Amino acid sequence: MDVECLQCGNCREVCPVFGVLRYEGASTRGRLLQVSPFVGWISTPESIRKNIFQCTRCLACRDVCPVPVDYPRILNMVRENILRSGKGYEKHYRIIQNRIVHRNPYGEKWNLPKVVEGEGKGGIRYFPGCTSVFRMNSVFESTIILLKRMYKKIELISDCCKVTEENESMVTSCAGCYSSFKYKGVDITHTAQIFEERMDEFDIVSFPGTITYHDPCHLGRHANLYDAPREILSQFDFVEMEHYRENSLCCGAGGGVKSAFPELALSMAKRRVKEAKDARAEFIVTPCPFCARNLRDGGGNVLDLSELLVMAMQE
Repeated sequence: MDVECLQCGNCREVCPVFGVLRYEGASTRGRLLQVSPFVGWISTPESIRKNIFQCTRCLACRDVCPVPVDYPRILNMVRENILRSGKGYEKHYRIIQNRIVHRNPYGEKWNLPKVVEGEGKGGIRYFPGCTSVFRMNSVFESTIILLKRMYKKIELISDCCKVTEENESMVTSCAGCYSSFKYKGVDITHTAQIFEERMDEFDIVSFPGTITYHDPCHLGRHANLYDAPREILSQFDFVEMEHYRENSLCCGAGGGVKSAFPELALSMAKRRVKEAKDARAEFIVTPCPFCARNLRDGGGNVLDLSELLVMAMQE
């Protein structure tokens, strides 16, 4: 495999995994050197396999590469080859199986109503995503409260395969789902965008605390959505962390890292939480349930954007 890497090391400086583990093989440059001779087949040594699957796919390396090397494509190809060879990680195979059988990576049964009636006007199709339903249910509940204020009819979608097949316009509160559907050409909107457009419908009063914002990788670097959440947060006591927007630190959960390497994901989360504390923020707000979950595990006082708005509304 021909990898035109200049070995400049720019990627190493921004890699969140290297920021924690501090060895060359855990950086993008190191991974590229490792995968060139193997291309992910059965012969891939265990140490290299581990490095390949410890990438969160945050894309920070892509934005600083002068070539640029198509690292995401290379990584995906190598990972796919390893998984097909039967040499992947058991937890990742379980996620794949759950996705096929249960239509979600957690292996749980969807039990959502088909329609929720609201007090607003018109209708909307809402795909909440699996994490907000099965692991971060307060995000789902808060989003429904806000959508009910805005719409008369809320159609709930619980099958992401069906989403791509039907390709009808919809909204989601999951950054990962937003990025994936957008990549597949689905007419998708993130809840942060519609909340920002219709803030006057929420009767916002105040929120008791200083807030900072964590850019989810899937919403920021993957989808270039930075402004709408900040427009909302500008109405509160809002401060930025040292790394934000395109330079934001990854929370550490993505790319299958939290499932196969939970301690590594936790270390990256703690690093991000420390940055929020250094900015003297009392709360971290993010519009990604998966980020929120990992940052909470890392000791952060974290709110989804929907939770913040519900807490700040006049009762």
